[in-house]
Amino acid sequence: MKKLYLLILIALSAHSLSAQTIRYVKPVATGTEDGSSWANASADLQAMINASASGDEVRVAAGTYKPTEKLQAITYVASPGTGVATTNRDMAFIMKGGVKVHGGYDSATGSRDIIANVSILSGDLNNDNIASDGDCYHVVSARNNADDAELDGFTIQHGYANGTALVSANGTAGTSATTVAQNVGAGIAVRGTNTAIKWSNLIIRDNRSFDVGGGMYMRISGTDVSFEFDNVKFINNTTFSDGGGLYVYGSLDKPILKLNNMSFITNSTTSTLTGTSDGSGGGGLFVAGATAASNLRYEVRNSLFYNNTSARATGGGAAAYLASYTNGSIVNSTFYMNTATGNYGAVGFNNGSSTTINLYNNIFNQNSTDIRNGTGAIQDLQNNLFQNSFSTSGSRTATNNIVNAAPAALFASTISTDTDFLTLSATSVALDAGSNSLSTALVDLANKPRIRNNTIDLGAFEFQIGNYPLPVKLESFTAVKQGAIAVLTWKTQSEQNNQKFVIERGSSAANFKFLKDITGAGDSNTPLTYSITDFAPLSGNNYYRLTQFDKDGKSEVLGTQVLNFELSSSKAQVYPNPAKSYIEVKSSSSNAIVSLNLISLTGQNISTNNYAQAALNENVKLDLTNIPTGTYILWINKGKSNAQKQTLLVVK
Repeated sequence: MKKLYLLILIALSAHSLSAQTIRYVKPVATGTEDGSSWANASADLQAMINASASGDEVRVAAGTYKPTEKLQAITYVASPGTGVATTNRDMAFIMKGGVKVHGGYDSATGSRDIIANVSILSGDLNNDNIASDGDCYHVVSARNNADDAELDGFTIQHGYANGTALVSANGTAGTSATTVAQNVGAGIAVRGTNTAIKWSNLIIRDNRSFDVGGGMYMRISGTDVSFEFDNVKFINNTTFSDGGGLYVYGSLDKPILKLNNMSFITNSTTSTLTGTSDGSGGGGLFVAGATAASNLRYEVRNSLFYNNTSARATGGGAAAYLASYTNGSIVNSTFYMNTATGNYGAVGFNNGSSTTINLYNNIFNQNSTDIRNGTGAIQDLQNNLFQNSFSTSGSRTATNNIVNAAPAALFASTISTDTDFLTLSATSVALDAGSNSLSTALVDLANKPRIRNNTIDLGAFEFQIGNYPLPVKLESFTAVKQGAIAVLTWKTQSEQNNQKFVIERGSSAANFKFLKDITGAGDSNTPLTYSITDFAPLSGNNYYRLTQFDKDGKSEVLGTQVLNFELSSSKAQVYPNPAKSYIEVKSSSSNAIVSLNLISLTGQNISTNNYAQAALNENVKLDLTNIPTGTYILWINKGKSNAQKQTLLVVK
C-alpha cells in the first residue's frame, strides 16, 4: 500500500512538472495570437501573465510594451471606501504569484540575450519619450499574492507618479494592506503581505515620483521573508522626499532585503518636484522599518553608488539613507561623487539606537562627505577607505580603515563611459586591503572572481589583471612532429570568461604571425582538450605561441613550443599560381615527383595523383577542373619522408 501511495505521489509530481506552461509575447502578434509559440505569439503581455499559473513562464521578445490593465483607484477610509473613476494612467503591468516573466528574447531564433534584445516596459502614454504628466502612475505593480513571481531582463521607464488617490491591484476597495498611492513608485510600486517577487537583471530608469520611491516603492512584510534583487540598475530616477532610486519600508514582522550587484547612478531627491514632506533623503536608496517589532534587515553587497544627490536640507544620504528600525550591512561597495545638500554625506542614517549599520570593505571617494558624523546609531566600520576622518565615540567602532582624501591612482578610470570605470588600478591602495571574513561573495559587480590574490580588494570591483591567477588553468601545451606536419595540443583544467585561444607561428621568438584561432568554452569546471595541425611548417625552427583571450578583450600568453623541420631548401616550381583549370609542377631536386596531394586548409585530402618515376626536371600536370575555388596546400612527394609543401590559390 505504501508503495502504491509513493507511486501516486510520483505520478502527481510528474504531472505537476509537465503542466508548467511557457507563453510567448512579441510586439506584433502573429498566427493564432494565443501565445503558444513564437509563431503564435501574443502582443498582450498582461493577458499572458493573467492566463498563467504558478510555475509558468512568460517569454518576452525585444521591443517596447505598454500596460493594458488598470489598477483600481479607491478612496481609503476606515471602512471600505467609495470607488473613484479610473483613467488610463492607472494602468500597470501587474505581477502574479509564481509567474516568471523573462525578457530579452529573439523571437526569430528563440535565443535569449538581454543585452542585445532589449525588452522595455514603458509608461509613456503620451509618447513624448520622457516621464511627464499624462504617463502611467506606476509602470509595474503586483497583486497581493505575488509570492515567488520573477521579473527578469527588462528596462522599466517613464512612470510619472503625481496622482492623489490610492490604487489596488486586487480590486479590494478600502483595504490599506493592498493599496499604494498614485504619487509613489513611478517605475514599480508594490505593497502587500505576500509580494516576495525576485527582481533580476533590470534597468529602472527615468521615472518620477512626487512623494517617495522615484524608481521603485516597496512596502514589505513577513517573518524572515527575503525580498531579493540581483543585478538591478537604478538610473536617473527622481523623487521629492525619500528614495530617489529605491524606497523600501518594512511594515511588519522583520522582513529581509537582499541587494546584490546593484547600481545606483544619478538618482536624486529634489525640490524641483512638489511634495508634502521634506523627508530625510536617500538619493539612491532609502530603507526604514516601522517599529522594533518590524525591524527591517538589509544586506547590500557588490554595489555601486555613483553621482546620486539629495536636496533635503535637514537630511542627506546622497547615496543611501538608513532610517530607524533598520539593521544591516553594506559590503564591498563603491561610493563615488555622491552629493548631499544636508550634512549627512553619502550615507546618512537615523542617529539613534534603533538603527544598526555595518560598513565593510567599502570605498568612499569624491563624495560631499562620507557618512553622517553621528555616533548614536550602532555602527561597525571595518576595512573601508574613507576620505574624511570621523569620531569613534558613542556606539561607533572602527578598525582597519584607511583615511585618505586623495589616494593616488585609486581607479583605473573615472570616466563613466569607459569600460574600466571605477575598477581598481594596478597600484591602488584598495588592493588586498579588505577582510575575507567580512564577505561571502564569489564574484564582484562585473561578475569576475573575488579574492584573486589571497586577500579581497575594497569596493565593488576586484582587480583582475597583473600577476593574479589566469582565467584559464592550463594543464599542458605540447607540439609534436608527425612526419612533415606539426600537431599542437593543449589541455585546460578549468576556464572562466574564456573567449578564444590564438596560435601564432614564427621562425624566431620575436616575429610571430597569426596561424589559427579556436573558440574557448567560456566557463567550464571540467578538463578540456584542444588541438590544431600545422600542415605547412617552416623549414628550420618553428616557434608556436598559445595565447588566451577573455571576453572583455584581455589576453595572457599561456606558453611557447619549438619544433624543427629539415625540409628541402630546393623547391619545385609551380605555375600558374593563381591557377584556373590546371597547374604544372617542375621538380628542381635530385628526386623526381612521385605524387601530388591537394589538401584543404582544414586538413581534408581533396585529390591524390600518382606519377611514374619521370626523368629529372620533367613537368607534371595536375588537372583542377573539378576543384572548387579556394586556397589549398599542395603536397609534393619526391620519394622522401619530408615532402615539399606549397600554398596554391585556385581561381575559377
